[in-house]
Amino acid sequence: RIQGRGCKAYGVAIDPCGHFVLHPGEQMDLRMHYIPDFSTSLLHLSLSVHTADQGILQFPIEITLPHEMLAPLYNSAPCTLLENCARWATVLFSGVLGLYTLKALYFDFFLVDVQQMLGKGASGPEGV
Repeated sequence: RIQGRGCKAYGVAIDPCGHFVLHPGEQMDLRMHYIPDFSTSLLHLSLSVHTADQGILQFPIEITLPHEMLAPLYNSAPCTLLENCARWATVLFSGVLGLYTLKALYFDFFLVDVQQMLGKGASGPEGV
């Protein structure tokens, strides 16, 4: 268990995951995979191994990424479908809002100019 959460937690995964039996003198490879979430460059965790005769053994895990590597790694990580949809929805909404603003400004100034050309917007004694 990683931090008491099972075989996958905090971007760390242990393979193989599950129960296994080791007899005295036997050995087994455990592979640990880490997929960073780019929120920190240092991660402290503990790995709990349950044994039949010694109870629970705790092993500290320290994962370190150079701080200067966080930004390049984050930028190279593939985006999820949700992130892509959110990005395009933001672009589309910003574009529609921008076009609506430009249309409103254009017609506002255009109508003021037309009214002034027709004399409706003129001020002075003629308009009274």
